[in-house]
Amino acid sequence: MKRRKGFVSNSSSSSFILSIPRKPKDKEDLFNFMFFDGDTEYVDPYEDKSYPMEDVVSAVMSQLVDQKPMTKDEMVYLVNCGHIDHPFLDNLELFKDADGNYQWEEREKLQKEIAEDVVKDFSRVHKNKEFYNVSFSDNEGDLNGAIEHGSAFDRIPHLRCSFH
Repeated sequence: MKRRKGFVSNSSSSSFILSIPRKPKDKEDLFNFMFFDGDTEYVDPYEDKSYPMEDVVSAVMSQLVDQKPMTKDEMVYLVNCGHIDHPFLDNLELFKDADGNYQWEEREKLQKEIAEDVVKDFSRVHKNKEFYNVSFSDNEGDLNGAIEHGSAFDRIPHLRCSFH
């Protein structure tokens, strides 16, 4: 579990575990995974602007170029490090002992079990696919923020690991 100490900024980042049939051969191949023929502009979800699809595809492809498919252990680690929406994890009262002290180790143990279950289910559903990780932060420029918060991966099954 990630705990912050000191100054907390308003920036965020997200990692996406993409489930794709194979590693894209080139930008055109990746474009076909991500978008529809004829798509030319990627609309920023928060700003009144858009970006050429080529810029979005280039940003994603630059992270995929040297990657090998992720292992299940790598996927579990990434999911476990991010925020997991789960009613048990969100209810901190469940992790208090009789003296009212939080039992963080118990929460972390449950979070890892949930991460393992999420990855197991995702891998089972997408059993004939390869998994790759890309990360974007709104602290790395407008385009990266638009990719992080927008619809760039709507056509690709994925797990989003949020680090807000």
